[in-house]
Amino acid sequence: LAGFPGGIFAGVRMGDYAAQSGEAAAPAVDFIIKLGGAAVTHKSQLETPNPESIALIAKQFSKLFEKAGRRPRFIVCHGAGSFGHHYAKKYSVHLGTSAGESPERLEELKRGVSLIRAQLAELTANIAGIFVKAGLDVVHTPAFPSWITHSVPNQPQNIAQADLTSMGQVIWEGFIPIIYGDCVFDDAQKYSILSGDLIVAHLAKVLKPKAVIFASDVDGVFTAPPVSESGARNSDAFLIPRIEVDANGGYSIPKTSNLAHDVTGGMLGKLECGKDIAMTGIPVYLTRAGSDSMYQICQAAVQKKMTPPGTWRGHEKRLKVNN
Repeated sequence: LAGFPGGIFAGVRMGDYAAQSGEAAAPAVDFIIKLGGAAVTHKSQLETPNPESIALIAKQFSKLFEKAGRRPRFIVCHGAGSFGHHYAKKYSVHLGTSAGESPERLEELKRGVSLIRAQLAELTANIAGIFVKAGLDVVHTPAFPSWITHSVPNQPQNIAQADLTSMGQVIWEGFIPIIYGDCVFDDAQKYSILSGDLIVAHLAKVLKPKAVIFASDVDGVFTAPPVSESGARNSDAFLIPRIEVDANGGYSIPKTSNLAHDVTGGMLGKLECGKDIAMTGIPVYLTRAGSDSMYQICQAAVQKKMTPPGTWRGHEKRLKVNN
């Protein structure tokens, strides 16, 4: 690791090199982007990637390198979509040993972790393969086994350890790291599932990027479900362009909003995750994966502009500044 400045990941476990390194300079991370599972897979089809959508995303990233005049530095995190959930539910990996500590249960957990991680590796290989064909230099930097969670039933999950040494080296050498929601070790229940949203929130707090972007199969946050279960568009659904978060974490949405429809799909969770990130002063965007709007938001972060230019479509969350 000679030449790698440990200061990039101050405050996290860096290993012996960071302890010995006196360098404070670090490459800035322009943005962190979370690609939702619905953007990289066909969620209604078991274990089926969405190569068309992934190719559109790769095309927009490639355009960034063409237009930036320098090598953009960013991290890609993706969701599991139609991969892994079946085994996660079958083996209750998220519960770890809180659901039992018998030898049979421990063997069951190991089997579940192995099956889930094999599927996630397959999905990531699909994504990385398409990215590489588009001229992007990407490498896998999985959370397992260097991230460890602390999970207690009915309480928010916390990250007990995140050793980012490998990711730091990857960024420093000019690669694009790909990480994803993963099975990890847990210091309270042996195993757990670490969500991509929590990974992104932690990375944002440590790396202080210019922006965090959640890209999925919708344009942003709406006042009601934009599409019915039958696939028909809802004319009463309007895009919420911006939400301001106060210093105490409070925020309001239009009274006509009905966000409960997507609690299981994660929209409420993304709002809460976005709120936590916005409270650190980092702007958060929700937009459609592979769209021109996604490109404009990424480009603005690379150019260090506070607001994306043009007629981009999406949702923005910022810390409210009291004058």
